[in-house]
Formats: sequence, structure tokens, C-alpha cells
Amino acid sequence: MGSGASWKGRVINWKDPETWVPAVSRWARPYLNDRGIRHLKALGYKKLHWDDPDWRTRIAQQAFRIDVEEVTTRLGSALKLAFVETHHGCLTADAGTYLRLGLLRNDPDRLEEEVRRMVREEDAFARFRPEIEQRIARNPYRNGDAGRLYVALDDRALVEKAGHYLIYGSEWVVGVLGPCEELRGRGTPTLVKVRLPLSAASEYDRRELAEALLQEWTRIKVNRPVDVPVTVFTFMLRADLPPAWVTGHRHPELVRDPLVNFAVRHYPDAFCRKCRQEPRAPD
Repeated sequence: MGSGASWKGRVINWKDPETWVPAVSRWARPYLNDRGIRHLKALGYKKLHWDDPDWRTRIAQQAFRIDVEEVTTRLGSALKLAFVETHHGCLTADAGTYLRLGLLRNDPDRLEEEVRRMVREEDAFARFRPEIEQRIARNPYRNGDAGRLYVALDDRALVEKAGHYLIYGSEWVVGVLGPCEELRGRGTPTLVKVRLPLSAASEYDRRELAEALLQEWTRIKVNRPVDVPVTVFTFMLRADLPPAWVTGHRHPELVRDPLVNFAVRHYPDAFCRKCRQEPRAPD
């Protein structure tokens, strides 16, 4: 069986293959056949898209002495000992809130009260007051993702493909008020960095991660690419995320808005309350 020592305490960063490719190679040794990795390196360039499952199911299989699906399952179990760098997209006036409180699961009742208070107390939302209850009742996201929390493996996917979380904040609130200018003005687009213990991820998500790693590992061995592809992989959690797992934040300058034809929104020199509190680095 592959050694768990390859993964114990390791921090996987999708965008930095050096943090996980050597570990996959070491872990996989007991499962390799006589041809092994040397065979993959000798295959020559393959014209396959990076996320084509053939990388794993057809090409990687040539290097393993057991079925690659079983290899994937075993790798998913071994990854329980590791950590992974993940990201959460949001709109906030103070990223320090996440350092103090962590990240909370979707709670429709809390969000409902929050949007009522916002519309009632903030003049910018005065136009929504006459029909706020009807809007809440019609919200298509009313119970969607209740009790769940998502973090992404690749922050680029949040900025380029799911920027509405950074531009408007809660998808639930957008369901009530729409992608309006008033919401865009309530904070700063923020990527919260989370070091997730994979023991906290579901067995399903760990296996999916193992599949993604094995697939990209194979492409790297065969094609020797210089790019790191953007992945939309996310982890779905059913518990609040403690503040100790939050390791930092940043504010991207450009975010694509998928709710408005992926328009590029610009945020030059963006900062939040937490940024103002931190000492400036010397010039």
C-alpha cells in the first residue's frame, strides 16, 4: 500500500505542482508496473485537453499494475493526512471578520433577516422597501445550499468564472435584490485564503481531488507543460470553518461578472478595514 508518509502534514497548492507532484510519484511506487513512470515520460506529446479523463483512465493506467480506479480510491484515502490551500470568494468591508470568526455555512434564516435589516436601515436600498417581502418570498435560492459552505481549489476560477461572489457577496441576497449596483458598493471583492485539513473534507471530495491530481500528474509526466490549468474544483463542507484555518486574504484588481456577460470590473488599489489596520511594508 502507498505510504501515507508522502502526505502527512503536506500542504497541497494546485497552482504549485512542486507541492504535490513529487508526493504523488513517491506514493504511487508500490502500485507501478515494471514500465512505470519511465514509460509515461517516453510516450511523447499527447494532443489531449488537460481535463480529458483519458489522461488518467487510458494513459496513466499503462503505468499501474492495478486498476487506476482503485489507485484513485486509495489515493483519496491517503490524502486525509494532508492539507490543501483553498479560497473563498466574498464581498466584505473587513476581511478581519473571517480571521476572528471563521467562515459560516449558508443559513437562509440568518440571510433573510440580514437582507431585511439592510433594506430597512441602509438608504442605498430604499427603493426595495415597498416589495422586500415579496422579493424574499420569490427568491429562487431560498433553500439552496442551506447548511453548506464552499471553498475553491483555484482562486483564479473564482475571479474568472464565479466572480459574482466577490462582486455582489451572497448569492442568496442576489436572488432577492438582483445583481444591483447597490450591492456592489457594500464592500471590497475579497479572496479569503483557507488551509483546509483534508480530514475535514468528505470522502467523495477527497476522491475527486485524487482523480484531479492523478490526471494532471500524468499530463505533467507525459507532456511536461509549463502551464497550470485553471480548475473549478470546489470542496463542499457541512460545518462552519474555524478561524484558525483562515491564513490570509487578498483583493483582486480585476473580476469578471458572470451575471453581466462576464464584464470585467476593475478595483484598482482595493483594500478593506483589515488592510488599513495592517502596517505598511517599507517602500
